[in-house]
Amino acid sequence: GNRSQQRGLRTFWLAMALVLLGCAAYGGWGVYRSLATSQKELGTVGAATLEKPVQKVAPAATSETLPGVTEKQTSAPAGEQPSVQTAAKTAATEGWLASESDALRKAKEEGKPVIIDFGAAWCAACKELEHKTFSDPEVARILDGFVKVRIDCTEETDENSALRQKYGAMSLPTVVLVKPEGTVAGEFTLRKFEEPTKFVERLNRFLGRGAGGK
Repeated sequence: GNRSQQRGLRTFWLAMALVLLGCAAYGGWGVYRSLATSQKELGTVGAATLEKPVQKVAPAATSETLPGVTEKQTSAPAGEQPSVQTAAKTAATEGWLASESDALRKAKEEGKPVIIDFGAAWCAACKELEHKTFSDPEVARILDGFVKVRIDCTEETDENSALRQKYGAMSLPTVVLVKPEGTVAGEFTLRKFEEPTKFVERLNRFLGRGAGGK
């Protein structure tokens, strides 16, 4: 009877041990599965992060940062790409002095008459005279024989105010013709816009030439 009881107890404890081992094994498997799942999820997130990097927000396009255009291209050096107005202004002002005293001295030395143009940036008639009349080929050809000076009256200064008083340039534009010895030919002074053909006639009369410029 004792042997049967002992055998039964051993069987019981063996069964319990198997149950405990099974539970332990199942628990370990659950932990393993949990860890594996977590690692897999982390791996997926990491891969997604690598495959889809954070996108930088591009700055708003401006005149300085237009796509495909560098700052150097948008800021071309002065004179490299001149506008039509700038080119016209350069052509019209080429050869014109800014100092009346320098012009009179040069005229006396070279025996040339002087043309003095009083104008301003805000004066529409001045600009029309500058770009239409003075830029005319025939006018330009005749003026090559003059010492040319332009007095900028855009902003009033003591210097240009004194010159306006001296030459009676109380309105703009005013164009004064001066003989080589320094005498002002007041009868030829121009105080408004004048077409190129009319201005050529004025210059020829001042120079003592006929209608044909001779």
